[in-house]
Amino acid sequence: MNNRINAFTLVELLIGMIFTSILIVSISAFYLLSNKQLRNKIMDANYLKERIIINDVIENDFHKALNIKFLSEKSIAINFKETVIPIKYQFTDSLIIREFDSNKDSFNVTLKSLFFSFNGNRELSPNQLIDYISFDISFYNRFLNCVYTKNYSSELKLMQEL
Repeated sequence: MNNRINAFTLVELLIGMIFTSILIVSISAFYLLSNKQLRNKIMDANYLKERIIINDVIENDFHKALNIKFLSEKSIAINFKETVIPIKYQFTDSLIIREFDSNKDSFNVTLKSLFFSFNGNRELSPNQLIDYISFDISFYNRFLNCVYTKNYSSELKLMQEL
């Protein structure tokens, strides 16, 4: 009587299980690594998008401005030819607030330093013109140095100095 059953031996099953577990571990490690890289790329894209928005809004305001006036150590007013109401910027430790009429925009950034000047003079009085602003901000765990300048006519600069 030869009643042999065709089946895998215990060693063959063990080798198959080891191979399958190695394959599962490799696939899960690849998935985790890919997922981490995707999250980093999304964070980089968000950082670049926010950086472009902040830069474009402030740069656009500066270039279209008739004049920019110093209000206090942490605020400025930007006047335009078209409107009587100025845009006010307030710089706090955790926000840059852009206020126009009853609309407020805020940029959630950490302000590290802030510097205003007119013709290189840092000692400004209220309602004095500004032609240079520089600040360092931190967001998405990165630092960004922002520098904006405004070119005035010689006549306006001369009037400001008098």
